[in-house]
Amino acid sequence: MQQILLAIDDVSLPLRKNTCLYLSKPTVRQEPVLLPSPTDSDAPDNLAAHFYGTVLYDEGKFRMWYYASHRGTNADWSPRKKQQIAKPQDWLLDAQEGYEFLQGPLCYAESDDGFTWNKPTLNQLLFKGNRDNNAFELPHTIVSGAAVIRDDDDLDPARRYKMGYEFFPDQTDPVIEEYGTSLSMACAVSADGFAVDSDGVAFCRAVCRTLFVY
Repeated sequence: MQQILLAIDDVSLPLRKNTCLYLSKPTVRQEPVLLPSPTDSDAPDNLAAHFYGTVLYDEGKFRMWYYASHRGTNADWSPRKKQQIAKPQDWLLDAQEGYEFLQGPLCYAESDDGFTWNKPTLNQLLFKGNRDNNAFELPHTIVSGAAVIRDDDDLDPARRYKMGYEFFPDQTDPVIEEYGTSLSMACAVSADGFAVDSDGVAFCRAVCRTLFVY
């Protein structure tokens, strides 16, 4: 019987006599593999590119879903998305216009070798005047933590890729009832990992954050 086990959990190993766990020392690469876009650009990740997301080796290449941070508000948010950032955080009250720090959206990058990454244009999210960016169009404004899996067992090819992500409705004013007021998670599905479909409704609140993301 073959079984995949978590190597750091020796409790799950059926035979442990005369065995031990050994942690090797990795070679640390000093340079980041993915940088944010230039700060003077209108890119959605012109402030930071956070890997609180997923990398899959899929279709012969590495694919990354990550969350961005950008400087300055996006005037092209829909009214519903603007509603989700209507209540400024206390630590942003003194931020000059154009220098606000805003978390999100979720973005995509890909690589042939895992070291050199490119950010393909997805043509989804209208951001500061154009859709020439690598961001996903999702129902929520403030997002992070993209956990993506490829599910080849699903009989519906439109649901081949599944993503769970965090969203933060605490800055919404007035409150959107189906989103709630605390950190929550929502799901999205996709046939190819690009064109995502999400109704935006939270499938669980903060209590299940560790269950899904980690």
